[in-house]
Amino acid sequence: MLKPARRKPSPARRPREVPEDTRARILDAAERLFAERGVDAVSVRSVLKEAGVNVALAHYHFGSREGLIEELLRTRVTAHEAELIRAIDEMDGRGKGATLEDVLRAWFAPAARLVTERPALGKLLAQIQVSANPQIRGMGRDAMRPAFYRLGEALLSRVPGGIEPRRLLLRLYMVVSIPSVFLATWDLVLSSARRRLGADAAPDAAALTEELVAFCAAGLRAGSGAGAKKEG
Repeated sequence: MLKPARRKPSPARRPREVPEDTRARILDAAERLFAERGVDAVSVRSVLKEAGVNVALAHYHFGSREGLIEELLRTRVTAHEAELIRAIDEMDGRGKGATLEDVLRAWFAPAARLVTERPALGKLLAQIQVSANPQIRGMGRDAMRPAFYRLGEALLSRVPGGIEPRRLLLRLYMVVSIPSVFLATWDLVLSSARRRLGADAAPDAAALTEELVAFCAAGLRAGSGAGAKKEG
């Protein structure tokens, strides 16, 4: 008796790739919800529901909440970091022609624009930094680490001597951390300024940048024996 020929198993179907417009909707929804509620309080399912996307398809593509955050960092935060590094490189390349204030301005101006023009993305960055999940916090630090190091190099060559290394390290950490404070609380800054000083009191990106530059330059020079320099 002839045995029936065995049918070759058909290859497993791979889920389709997420179309670009769907992918954009997912990332937009993730940015908005993570910014509003915090990355630890939002599930991938709720992001997909907000975006109106098939759950299985997107889970295949992004894998997990960490995968979704990694994609947000890659597609949206990397551009911000590259802008920071370019601005610092340009200033640092001027050598002695660039002051401490110039380098600080290169650092704070892109952050101030992010705070005032793209508050959801700014708050997302801040939420990642304070996540209870160490993996997510590490992803945020890794994404911005090159910019942090580049800023430190450019500042150290312009800070006056005579400051105790321990104090200088703390001050540099303060400079690096200040944008995160504004990213996380800009809505509170706006409401407080408007309530106390009037509807037109909220600073724009340029005004915020100059205040941060003046404040941090004075702080970095404090106790060095060098008087605060006026901006050129």
